[in-house]
Amino acid sequence: MPAEGFARRPTPELNRVFHQQHRDSRLKPPKGKLSETHFRLIRIIERHSEEELFTRQHYHWTGSTSPGDYLTSALPRHYEWALKILRKYTRSLRAH
Repeated sequence: MPAEGFARRPTPELNRVFHQQHRDSRLKPPKGKLSETHFRLIRIIERHSEEELFTRQHYHWTGSTSPGDYLTSALPRHYEWALKILRKYTRSLRAH
């Protein structure tokens, strides 16, 4: 589950809620939050066995894939997206 009350499909809606909650944040806290969230996620992943991570359909939210495959695919894209947004925000600050 991406967040309480949200399924995987309405991610754009979740992104809007997240944006509303954090739109007035300064750059340093979001960058720190990204690192904090990354390390929390790594700790969660480390609590799972290889079998749990790489067994297909072990959790219903992964669909027909394994949690490990899902995470391997999703995490880098989310980090790239977040860093792109942070870079864009930093450039906009310099322009003003």
